[in-house]
Amino acid sequence: MGEQLTYGLWADIRPIDRLLIETSFNYIKSDDIDTGKRLFSQSVFWSRLSLQFSREFSMRLVTQYNDRFRKWDFDPLLTYRINSLTMFYIGSTIDYRDMNPDDYSREGWELTDRQYFMKVQYLFQL
Repeated sequence: MGEQLTYGLWADIRPIDRLLIETSFNYIKSDDIDTGKRLFSQSVFWSRLSLQFSREFSMRLVTQYNDRFRKWDFDPLLTYRINSLTMFYIGSTIDYRDMNPDDYSREGWELTDRQYFMKVQYLFQL
C-alpha cells in the first residue's frame, strides 16, 4: 500500500490566430504507508503545437518528456483535408532515451523507436 501525491498544471496559449500551444506538467509520487520509503515518483512534461497553414493544410507536433524513464517522445503529423471526411495524413513517432550504463551496455541519448505512417481517408457517397 502506498500514499500518493498527484498534481498538475496546464496552459493553452494562442499567440496568433492559426497557432495553438498546449502544455501540461503532471507529477505523481507514492510512498509506502508503513515505512515511508519512496515507491516511485514521476514527472511528465507534455506539449502540442498545432499550426493551421490554410483551410486544407495543418501541422501538429506532440512532444513529451518522462523523467522516470528518461525518455523523449516526438510525434509530428501533417494533415491535408479536402473536406470533413476526406483527408490525407502523414506522420511519425520518434522516441529517444537516456541510456544509463548501469542498466544498458551504452551511455547517452539514443534513438530507441521510430515509426512512419500514412493514412488516406475518403468519403464515398452513394
